[in-house]
Amino acid sequence: MEVFGSVARGRASSDSDVDLLVTLDESVPVSTTELLEMAGEVEELVGVPVDFVFRRSLEQSPNRYAREHILATAICVYRN
Repeated sequence: MEVFGSVARGRASSDSDVDLLVTLDESVPVSTTELLEMAGEVEELVGVPVDFVFRRSLEQSPNRYAREHILATAICVYRN
């Protein structure tokens, strides 16, 4: 799991959410319900809204600028 955006840049304000780049193990099936529960748990921990971006989706994104920027600036906060 990696953080990116205003939090990673040290420029978060009271209105900022936390943007997380999430890498899932493709061999372990995860339901939408489980992902929503995970997001809710993270929001409870950090006390602000959280946006998940999944690495696989990002890597397939046609938006090259956003993809390259996120991958270049993301900071690892948890590695399994």
